[in-house]
Amino acid sequence: MGRDLKLIGRSEYDRGGYIIRAMAQNPQSVNIRKVCQLCNQEIVPVHVYGDDSLNFKETMEALLPVYLHSEMREAIHATLPLYWSSFILYVDNAIPVIASAIEALQKSWFALEENQSAAVYYPKAEFRKVRKQLIDILDAQLEESLYKNAVKNKVDQLNMMSVRDRNTLFFEQLGIEYGENEVRAVRMRNVFAHGDTNGGEQVDEMIDAIKVLQMLYAKSVLKILGYEGDYIDWAENHERKIMRNVE
Repeated sequence: MGRDLKLIGRSEYDRGGYIIRAMAQNPQSVNIRKVCQLCNQEIVPVHVYGDDSLNFKETMEALLPVYLHSEMREAIHATLPLYWSSFILYVDNAIPVIASAIEALQKSWFALEENQSAAVYYPKAEFRKVRKQLIDILDAQLEESLYKNAVKNKVDQLNMMSVRDRNTLFFEQLGIEYGENEVRAVRMRNVFAHGDTNGGEQVDEMIDAIKVLQMLYAKSVLKILGYEGDYIDWAENHERKIMRNVE
């Protein structure tokens, strides 16, 4: 529905009830400089004001009960502020923020009991047999050192999906398109995660990446809550699309 409410005013009174000090601040002007305007307004993808076929009240009546009983409720609650913050932050700050919201959502989804097996390349019981053989080989071949156990501990990581493969599987399982534009946007996050700087000529590309990441997050939440119906994809020229659940 929007950002969390912020403290925007304070009044102090003397004992006679007269105001002796007052402060008021517009929550929209928080001294955050925008590199550029991402959009004219924050857009809720499943509602366009004045459009009866995308009725906000009906949408909330359908989604809110699901949200309140969802195992993903805490993850959604924790990541929504990151999603809304991505609309007002510096462009180069917005990218890692919205990307981290997607990653946190994804991590919680894979942590669900029914999805845990999807985060590994091979079933744990099957890999456990191979793991024992690998540990035996390392014990026999590696000389004793401070790092021998550290190397052996990394064997378990061999069966863990890479970030790239987890992304592909996560969106595939939810029935969300994860094509070249989405992969490029996620890679853009890595640029800032590794401390690289950007040039002015990349601003347009960064803005596009933010929009794609915002839509990935929004579509993920809607899919998790079982939403079916029309939505507006503002990453693709505000094109109107239809979301259906995966059978």
